[in-house]
Amino acid sequence: MPKKRNAYKVEINVGDYLGHYGLVEFGGDVVAPDAAGSRTFDLEPGSYVVDNMNRVEHSMFAFTVGLDGRVGKIEPAGAATQTSNGLVFSTAKIKLDPGKYEGAYYLPAFPSIGAKLGRQPALIKCLIYRVDAGSRVGGSDFGFYVNEKGDAESLSRSATDRDGGIKFNTVRMRIARKDKTGSFRIAGFNKDQPGTGVTVQLIPMVVIRVLCNGQDLWFTLSPKGTLLYGTAGGDLDILPE
Repeated sequence: MPKKRNAYKVEINVGDYLGHYGLVEFGGDVVAPDAAGSRTFDLEPGSYVVDNMNRVEHSMFAFTVGLDGRVGKIEPAGAATQTSNGLVFSTAKIKLDPGKYEGAYYLPAFPSIGAKLGRQPALIKCLIYRVDAGSRVGGSDFGFYVNEKGDAESLSRSATDRDGGIKFNTVRMRIARKDKTGSFRIAGFNKDQPGTGVTVQLIPMVVIRVLCNGQDLWFTLSPKGTLLYGTAGGDLDILPE
């Protein structure tokens, strides 16, 4: 990116945050749509937004660059701290406990999947994060908030606050093809399941995709395992155990 006129070198120090982030000038240009690691940017005086790649309300914080090139107001204040030449992310290590869930899960800011992400990633405080439960479609994720003290607060019945982190809630389900033939695959589980059925722990209140007989089906479960809605009920038996 060419240096702008009247721009100052501003360092974004990520600390121990290993995820990706975006940097946008408020009401202006995208400075960095997908950045990683500590970087120095040429920024003109004005207002900027850092997003944790979740791209939902409250997944970002704002800061200003003054006429002297120094970082000014940060909002929310707990998300970062001013330094002599920029800012540094304020982070907390958040334990993600999948509980009995054995499928894949993703955080948009991190390229790693599930357990490879690490059970205690450092996350930026005062922001909302989304966890996708493996299907990677609209509605297949749930949210939590990391407060200024560094504790996670679940925003969904898909997970529960636990010792400063979150624990995934699960429901034990028996899923089978109605015709008991062939196979099917549940998104996030890297193998075909027999048409006669499988018992599996699934996360409630998120969209769960199933590939069955060439069709891309989906369903959502209540915390008690009741089938709430979806397109899979005509082809699959979906029952709590």
